[in-house]
Order: sequence, then structure tokens, then C-alpha cells
Amino acid sequence: MKFLILFLMSFHFIAYANVKIIKVGYFEILPYAFKDSKGNIDGIAVNGIIKKLNLGSKYKIQFYEFPLARGFHELSNGNIDLLLLTTSRVFLNKSDYAHSVPICKIHEYIFVNKNSEIKEYTSSNIFKNKTIGVRVGVNLPDYFEQKKNNLILSESSGGKAIHTLLQKLLQNRIDILYLSNPKAGILEAKRMKVLNKIRYIQLGDHTYEVYVGFAKKLDPFVKNKVNEIITKNIDELKIMCVVNDS
Repeated sequence: MKFLILFLMSFHFIAYANVKIIKVGYFEILPYAFKDSKGNIDGIAVNGIIKKLNLGSKYKIQFYEFPLARGFHELSNGNIDLLLLTTSRVFLNKSDYAHSVPICKIHEYIFVNKNSEIKEYTSSNIFKNKTIGVRVGVNLPDYFEQKKNNLILSESSGGKAIHTLLQKLLQNRIDILYLSNPKAGILEAKRMKVLNKIRYIQLGDHTYEVYVGFAKKLDPFVKNKVNEIITKNIDELKIMCVVNDS
């Protein structure tokens, strides 16, 4: 019996040793990736992509939560295999990353206080001498023309960064809030019951694409599976880029 137990333990150890761990990093952002009330990973990107992969018994998926900037750092260093989610503006210019099939294209928006003098986007001149609130790790697009318009950045980090930035906006500590995923800002404003106190303004025809971030040395089998899932479910996943109907 002792030899049987040792054999089974050895078999289990060898089998587990052959399992490839796929590390999926995410930064909590509704409705894309977040923990539900029971602490389970949920969200459109999680359920619509990762949980549909069916990689087989040789692979095991593990989730890791990071602040936004830390997520990019872990991905570029190869400490995680996938990152939910990233965008063409930040992502495709980084030689350390590979990239998935684009999920969808999203319009750019800014948030302002309801009594703000800014009513619509006409040109980058509307940003002149303004304080812009952003999450740490999010870079402003070139059309903000930061130096020309003398912009001041006010950054917030952590899992409640959007909440903090909305509070800054309501308290007039920032003039404009820019988020790489405006839908998350709308949902957080609804949760805070302050959506009626702010306005979100589309920035002309400016758009960017949304991706799953790949580590440069990601297993080609996993890479192909992610791309297949996105391509197959593209119509379902496009909801990630719908802002007005949140």
C-alpha cells in the first residue's frame, strides 16, 4: 500500500509538472474584468475570451490583478502571458509586446463637470491651460498637444482610481477627466449616482482599437486560440466598445 501511495504521488507530481501555467493579468475595470461579490473573476473580457479558450488539460489559467501601469510592466518583462485589456495607442508602439486580433474600435471621450465651459470638442485648443485627470499608466493621445496647450496632469492609481478621478472632477480639482475606457467611467459614475452631475463629450472622429495584450514569448498555441476566440465572437465582444448604451 505504501508503494502504491508513493507511486500515485509521483504520478501526480509528474503530471502537474507538465502542466503549463498561463498567467492572465488584469486591472480591475468594469465591465471588462473585475471580481464579483464572491471574489470570483468576472467581466466581458474574462467570460467572452479567457473562459472560452478550452486549452485542454496541459494548460492551467491563473489570474493576477495589478494596477494598470504595473500590468504593462509585468507583461513586457514576461512575468504574465496575457493582459486584459490594452489599446492600440499604448500597446502597438511597444516592441516588447506582441498583439492579438483587435477586439473592436472605440471612440475617444472626455468627462467634464456639468457646469464646465467646455460643451463640445472643436479642437485641441479646448484643453489649453487645463488640468487633466488620468489613471497612472494612461498616456494622453498626441492630439491633446500637451506642451502647446500647457496642460497639467493629475494622476490617480490603484483599484479605485476612476472613483477618485470622478471625485476630483466633481470637486473642480481637475477640469477634464480622460479615461482609456470611457464606458468604465460612465458605469462608475452611475454607481456613485453622479452621472447627472457630469457630461461626457466625444472627441471628434478620434478612435483606438482594443486588444488582449500578449507577452512577446507567448506560447503560439495559446496565441492562436485567443485570436480564434476573438474572431469567432467578434460581434458579441463589440459591446466592449459601446459607450452611449452602457
